[in-house]
Formats: sequence, C-alpha cells, structure tokens
Amino acid sequence: MNSWRPKIKAMAIDKAASVSGGCSIALVSMPWSIFNRPSIQLGVLKSSLLRSNPSLPVDCYHHYLQTAQRLGPETYHWLTLSGWAGEALYAPILFPDMALPAAALFDRELKRFNREKGTPGFAVLASLVEEALKGWIDAISWDRYGLIGFSVCFNQLLPSLAAARLIKERAPSVKVVFGGSACGGQAGLDLPVNFSQIDHVVRGEGELALVELVRNLQGGDGESAGTVIDCPANIDLEDSPPPDYGDYFREISLVFRNTPVIPVVPVEFSRGCWWGKCSFCNLNLQWCGYRYKSADRMCREVGAFAAEFGTLDFSFTDNVLPVAEARKFFRQIARSGKDFEFFAEIRATQTADLAGYRRGGLVVVQAGIEALSTGLLARMKKGVTAIENLAVMKEALKQGVALEGNLITEFPTSTEQEVAETLHCLDFALPFKPLTTASFFLGLESPVDRSPGDFGITAAGPHRNYSHLYPAEILRQQEMVVKDFRGSRTYQRRLWRPVVKRVKEWQDFQRRRGSVAHRFPLSFRDGGEFVIIRQEQLRGPVLNHRLKGMSRRIYLFCEEIRDLSSLIDHVPGIGRESLERFLAEMVDKRLMFREGEKVLSLAIGNSRKCREESLP
Repeated sequence: MNSWRPKIKAMAIDKAASVSGGCSIALVSMPWSIFNRPSIQLGVLKSSLLRSNPSLPVDCYHHYLQTAQRLGPETYHWLTLSGWAGEALYAPILFPDMALPAAALFDRELKRFNREKGTPGFAVLASLVEEALKGWIDAISWDRYGLIGFSVCFNQLLPSLAAARLIKERAPSVKVVFGGSACGGQAGLDLPVNFSQIDHVVRGEGELALVELVRNLQGGDGESAGTVIDCPANIDLEDSPPPDYGDYFREISLVFRNTPVIPVVPVEFSRGCWWGKCSFCNLNLQWCGYRYKSADRMCREVGAFAAEFGTLDFSFTDNVLPVAEARKFFRQIARSGKDFEFFAEIRATQTADLAGYRRGGLVVVQAGIEALSTGLLARMKKGVTAIENLAVMKEALKQGVALEGNLITEFPTSTEQEVAETLHCLDFALPFKPLTTASFFLGLESPVDRSPGDFGITAAGPHRNYSHLYPAEILRQQEMVVKDFRGSRTYQRRLWRPVVKRVKEWQDFQRRRGSVAHRFPLSFRDGGEFVIIRQEQLRGPVLNHRLKGMSRRIYLFCEEIRDLSSLIDHVPGIGRESLERFLAEMVDKRLMFREGEKVLSLAIGNSRKCREESLP
C-alpha cells in the first residue's frame, strides 16, 4: 500500500451546469469491450452533452471494433474473457521494457484457457494490436478536438493509456479526461500524477462532469487543469436521455461490412445496487445510491432501439434489476408479442420472478451465487442461504433460462467447515447448470479492503499480474482496482482444491450429457396418485424412484422452499418422526435438499403439463 498520496484539487459538479459555444468533443472506448455491443458509457455521455447543447459536435469512437476485425472475432472474444492477456498486448506500446514479462503473462493466460493450439503467439498479436491502434490514430485529425474523453473500465486501462499518449504526441494541446470503473477511489487520484497524458480524471458519474469540463474549456477557464473531479450528484435516470448509439452502428457497418453482425444493445434500468452489502464487492465505487427507471420508460427505450437499429437482443448493464419495476417491464414486453431476448443480473431472492421474466424474454441471467455454504454466505454478507441459491439454480433450469454464476474460492479466512458445506451442497447441485469457480481477488475499497484485519489480510498491494504490465516505479505509486494480498493464501488454495475438482466433474458431467432426449438430469412425472422420479448420476446408471400417496404430496409441495411446520400443516396426520424419516431418505438419495428447518425438492416436472406451464 502507498504511504504517500498527492493532494489533488477536486472540483464539485453543479447540476445546473450547461454548455455553450462550439468545441468538438471525442469520446473513446478501447479494447476490451465486447465487440458486438455499443459502449453504453459513450452513448450516455454523448446524449447528455447533446441535451446540454444540441449543436455541440460530439464524435464517438469504438476502437475495439477495428481491433476485433484485425484479430478476428473469435480471438478477440477470448482476449475479452481473459482480460489480462488482452492488456498484456498493449504493455510494450507504452513500456517497451515490459515486452518479455507481458509475453510471459500472456502465455500463462493461454495455458489457463487451454488456448495453446490454434491461437497466434504474443508477438504476432501484439504487432497486430499496435498496427490497428496506430493506423486508427493516424487516420483521425485529433487536433480538431478540444476534449477527448476515455471510458475506462476493467482491462481497458493500458489500451487507453497507450492511445492517449499517442494522441497527445500528435495533438499536444488537446485535453484528455479519463473516467469509468477503473478510475474509482484512490486509483483515480493517482492516475494524473503517474501518467502525464491524462489532464483530468472523473470519479463517479460522468455526465455532469463532462458538461462542466466543456463549459470551462469553452470559457477559457484554466482552473480545472490537472484536476480529479468528484461527482457526488445522483443522476435522475427517469429524466436522463437514452444513450446515443448512432456512431457505433455506423462504425460497425463499415468495419464489418462483409461480415454482418447483429449487435446486442446494452440498456440501463438502474444504477447502483439495492442490496449493496456484499463484503467482496467494489462495483459501486462510481455510483451514489440506488436509482432506477420506470417500467414504462424502459419499455419505450427498448422499443425505440429495436425500431431504429433492427435488433431484438438486449443486455441490462445493471448490477441487479429493480424488483417491482422489472416485474412490470417483463409483463409489458410479454404482451408486446415481439421476440425480444434479454440478459440481466439478479439476486437469488428474485427466484419467484423468473417465470414472469422468462415470459418477457429473459433468456440469460447472472445470479449472484458466489457460495454454496450458508456460513460463508453470511460472512460475505450476501443476504441469502445455500438453499436459496439451489432454488434459483433449479428455477432457472425449469424456466429455460441459462444461468451464469460464479463460485468464489479461497475467500480469506474460509474454514474447513465452510468448504465441507460447499462440497455437501455441490452433491445436490449436480442436476443444474454448473457454476464457474473464480479465485477471490481483492477489490479496491471493497468492504474486505477497508477492513483487512477482519479477514486475516496482513498486507495488500497491486495484483501480482500488474508487475508483468507496468514498471515497478509506477506500481509503487499507482493504486489499482484489482489488488493482491497476504494472509493464508497457500492454505486457502489447498483448502479449496477439492471444490475446484468437484466443480470440474460437475461441468464434465453436464458436457457429457450433450443433447440427450431427457431435458433435465433430475425430473419427475406426476401420475396423480404417484410420481416417478428419473435421476441421472455422476457415476452409475440412471435411477428411477416412485413416490405414492403422502410421499407424493410432500414431494410436490416442496417444489419451492418450505419449512417443516408448513409441511406438517399441509399433510395432516403425519407425525414429526415419520416426516423426519422420509426427508432423511430423500436427502440421502439427493432428491431433496434440507437446511435446518427448510427443505426443497430438486426434481423438475417433465410432464406435458409442466412443460406447457414453463413455456414463455
């Protein structure tokens, strides 16, 4: 950690700021943005500037399109997933002496993603990236702009720094401003000190900051030079203009003219997180509070984009959907009769809403699973339990929603008991879409980072991979949004190894199933007086179970999470002892999951009636 920090003048943003006069603005998004999506950051910033002054010349540049075209979409996509490998390609442009360590990091990422065969080597890709960057910069007259803004999110910092330096060499008088999630907290304060190509850094919401910067620039006000701009004001999303994606669609039609691409359009329902308590999270450094648009406003926005750009695919950028308004939104979309498809992030507590979301076009969901140990979830302050996480995984599969979720391993101070709880829960998660293991990383100014001692962390600094990308003298002064730490790392890695192995077996099991005739690995058919449960195993033959009478009633009643008291009320005449014996048998067979007084049946109805009810 740095013991010395510069004092940089912070400039408050007046919500009433307006733009006047004529000063051309350029907004830039660098790799490694997803190439088949416009940058919502640039779109929002441009529409906000134009609202302040409709005659203001604002050009958006999505350089990641040229890079994707030069590298090929498939290679570009892999580099987007890796992040570290993509940034490594830009390190030699900015720091020639870092070429060898950057290549070593790249090769390590190749191995981690099993990309050794068929992927061009570091030297080839680094050369292509540099050619694409310099060719793009040389083709634009940057000195015609008064201000150039870079949207800098994760894994865009090195590409943005490289581009900004090359632009400054060609147009020294142009002002360069950085903003975005990579500029939050202390990292944003350090950037203009360590990198002379940056004139301003915005920490927080950029709309009002850019308006103010342009006003100062046009008014000849030099007081803002070299400032870090904090933006505490909450943007009223309901009143904000929709993103302007015109530049992106013009660019992609030129860059991929011979390979038609139908982009996925990002839309913003809310900012921040209405939960906002997860101990590992630092995703809300740039937001103040939680705000959201109305369902009516969101429907109008989606409809307008579909009509303007001829697309039906949308991705919500929210950290979590607003519960009540999302219900209204998907109901309205379902009634529209149009085949929209959406991606969104939700919490496991929104399980009951998934059926309605699916009818409205939600086809892929990122659920904040993170752990399958209730004890660990409590220390992560997730506000959910293991049985709730299993319930959302089951419901997603039932509704035909592809669930994406991470299982965080090596969380600091994890205990043997928590790992054992995780392994136990994984036995019951086998029928559902596998999670992806993700080693814990320390996020800048996350609750864990702010209270390291509570999590056994004895020291922290920039993530070790940054040492392959930046000279040591810079890392001594520059805070980074991804950090490394000391504190039982070797022990945690050994402790979690069985979980990583078990998840891989889970993934292999689902991969082997392929397109089998049976839709679900664990399913039931209801015969009225009995149910037949079909169960695929990790190893061994398919099992079939028949439950009759009272056993059937109990099993079907627990299709959603139930507590034992409600079970006894639902099945009068059954004693506690008999119920306990039945539940123990079901849990032993992995047909039900029990956590304390709560139980959940895991099989999904595979009857014609169940299939019809789950259709959108």
